[in-house]
Amino acid sequence: MAPARRNTRSVEDVRRDLEREREQLATAAKSLRKRVNAVAALRSKLPIVALAGFLLGGGMRATARRLLRRTVGDG
Repeated sequence: MAPARRNTRSVEDVRRDLEREREQLATAAKSLRKRVNAVAALRSKLPIVALAGFLLGGGMRATARRLLRRTVGDG
């Protein structure tokens, strides 16, 4: 076991450190809140994006099938 060290910091040093850590924690919480809100906004739009992708993909597939039928049918 390591020997105990004496604390040489003053009460004011400890208070200053605590205040700095509170400010850092508040900044981190604010940043996290922004990120969570951004993810929530994306999640709310996900069904619309998925539907658009599905319809776009289906439209492309239908067009390709139609073009291939004409090419194969002409030959």
